[in-house]
Amino acid sequence: MASSPSRCASCGEDHERLLDLYITSDIPQYEHDSLNELCCQQPSLLSHLEMQLTMNLMIAGVIPLLLTLHCKLLSGKPLLMKKRSLMCHNSSQCNHHVFGQIRNQVAELNRLAPALLDVYLDHQGSPFTDKQKLNDTCPLNATFPSINQTCKKKEILVALYKIFVFFNASLGNITRDQMDFNPTVTQLLQNLNNTSDAVRGLLSNLTCLLCSEYNVSHVDVTYGNSSDWKGKFQKKKQGCQVLRWYKGVVLEAASILNKCHKPV
Repeated sequence: MASSPSRCASCGEDHERLLDLYITSDIPQYEHDSLNELCCQQPSLLSHLEMQLTMNLMIAGVIPLLLTLHCKLLSGKPLLMKKRSLMCHNSSQCNHHVFGQIRNQVAELNRLAPALLDVYLDHQGSPFTDKQKLNDTCPLNATFPSINQTCKKKEILVALYKIFVFFNASLGNITRDQMDFNPTVTQLLQNLNNTSDAVRGLLSNLTCLLCSEYNVSHVDVTYGNSSDWKGKFQKKKQGCQVLRWYKGVVLEAASILNKCHKPV
């Protein structure tokens, strides 16, 4: 039986197949006669060339494909985040009284803020109990969130969101530290826990209104510094600074809401 035209007459191997593959690849090409001669003289060269070809094809084809898929996956991740913001993940349509609820919640928190600061200071010991020297003991921190004098609802809501996200995180640090320092002072711990509950309720209403009515799906916020690594005095000082700031900023927020958006 005559050999197939694509097979070598001497050894019967399919040298043409390798040549065609080489021609369609980026591997340096051999002349047809030289390839036949080499493969007939050294049959093991066939397997070597096939292995070399396979590896080159993998490098030239499969690996770039994997890299392309990897890049597409990475580039796709932010799109998922933009499609559904975490801030608005659990938000729903607000009722039409929600802004009035926010105004009332801020007013109530403002009413309770002075007592919260007082009961905190009363149980921290010296020098915090000397309330005339608080500017030296725990000076106000200018980097904490503030609220501008504006009557635009959206700007007020965004500012309130920043303030109470920061305060909520800071309040968690203060409560944890006071549970270590004053585990039996129920009045202080109860005030801290009640304030935390009220702040979370306010944040829920703020998120609902910003997401559903103003289409705000992201707000740049800060969470304050953790007190984990600090000593006892520094933890008390940080709590004092936060509560002093909170007393002032919630008073300002309540004043703006009352002046610009009085109940009808």
